[in-house]
Amino acid sequence: MKRLEPLFPAFSIAFGVIYIVCMNFNIALFMYYPVLGEWHTSRLEGADVGPPMFYFGWLFYALVGAVAFAAVTAAIPRSVTNKIWPTAVWLVPVVVLVVSAYLMRIWF
Repeated sequence: MKRLEPLFPAFSIAFGVIYIVCMNFNIALFMYYPVLGEWHTSRLEGADVGPPMFYFGWLFYALVGAVAFAAVTAAIPRSVTNKIWPTAVWLVPVVVLVVSAYLMRIWF
C-alpha cells in the first residue's frame, strides 16, 4: 500500500477533471434507462423510453482515465511530484467544484 500512496493525489485530481469534461461534453460509454431498466451504449429514440442517465458512463470514463493518469504519474520522479501535489491537491478540487456548480446551474 505504501507504494500506491503517492498515486492517490494524481488519481483524485485526474478523476475530478475528467469527470467534469465528460459531464460538460456528455461523453458516456453507456447509459442507463430507468424506465426500461436497461443499459445501452447508444441513445434510444422514442417517447416511451424516458430520459437516459449518463452518470454511470461519466464515472466509468473518469475512473479509467484517472487510473491511467496515476500510472503515468508513477514514472515521474517523486522530487518533481512532491512539488506539484501540495498545491494541486486543494486547488484542483475547488476549481472542479466551481465548474461543476456552474454546469449544473440549469437544474436549479
